[in-house]
Order: sequence, then C-alpha cells, then structure tokens
Amino acid sequence: MRGYGENKRRMSNRKFIVLFIRLTAMILIIVAGAKLISATGSAEILKQNDPVLMISFRHVLLVAALVEGVVALICLSGKSISLQISLIAWLSTAFLLYHIGVFWIGYHKPCPCLGNIPDALHTSPRIADVGIIGVVTYMFVGSYGILLSQWLKKWKTEGSMKSGESAIVALRREEGGKAQSGGLKTEM
Repeated sequence: MRGYGENKRRMSNRKFIVLFIRLTAMILIIVAGAKLISATGSAEILKQNDPVLMISFRHVLLVAALVEGVVALICLSGKSISLQISLIAWLSTAFLLYHIGVFWIGYHKPCPCLGNIPDALHTSPRIADVGIIGVVTYMFVGSYGILLSQWLKKWKTEGSMKSGESAIVALRREEGGKAQSGGLKTEM
C-alpha cells in the first residue's frame, strides 16, 4: 500500500508528464499551421526538392504538417499517456534524424520547416533554425527522459526487467492499465 507522500509524488510526476504533452501539442499545432500556410504559397523554394528526402519542399511541408497535426490531436484528446509519449519520441527522433541528414550532406541553407513564421516575426532564418533545433531537443530529451524514468522506476520496483517489457508498459501500468509481461498488451 502506498503512503501519502508517494501518492503525492506520483501525482506531481503525472502532472509534469501531462504538462509536457500539452505544451508539445501546442508547439506542434503552431508549427503545423505555419507549414500548411507556407505550403499553399507561391514561394520558389516550394518547387525545389528537399536535399534529404528528394521530394518538393511543398510536399515535405504538407506531409510534415499532417503528421504533426495528427500527433498534436492525439496528445490533446487521447487518454493514453504511453501512446502520447511514444508518438512524441517517434516524431522527435524523425526530426532529429532529418536534421542530422541535412548536416551530413552539408546543406547550409535555412530549414524551411517553420514555413513563413520567421518572416512574420521579422526573425532571421538562422535564429529560427536554432529555435527549431531547440524545440526538437526539448521533444527528444523530454519524451525519452520520461520513458527512461518510467523504465528505471519499473526496474527498481521489480528488481529487473522481464523479457519484452519496456518503459511503455510502465507508463501503461501507471495509467491504471494491467500491463502484461512479454509484450505491449494491456487492458485499459
């Protein structure tokens, strides 16, 4: 049986996780909206191919806006914290890999991933690039930090990880589900 202090700490941890998810969702909505607006414009760069994905920047912006919008909606409306954190981790990993690819090939132009936001805010594209790297870092470190803390908590509680169990199982258990070992099956 849990004591009052542990329940209070658990509630505080859950509030932090929910705050992280909501803030990330709001950022994704803003960036997705900017990408949609930019993708429907007539800027010459929209006709050029992305140097990593080799499809037009217009299509990259549209697909990214769609994916970001879906993740944001799940983060705002879903009840499964484990799904929300997993989606943020997946998306931030994709962003990070994209930016590593851009760096790797030596592409030195500003990333069009913020659409027209830098122009609207009268900000230099380089400052916007630093900002977007900060956002990607926030999402990556935050989501994986939460997954790692859940995994460590589960490992400490049970002494060791059973085959096939993960931080996602620990998050689901904390949500009130009955996580089963050996996979990601849960009853909510």
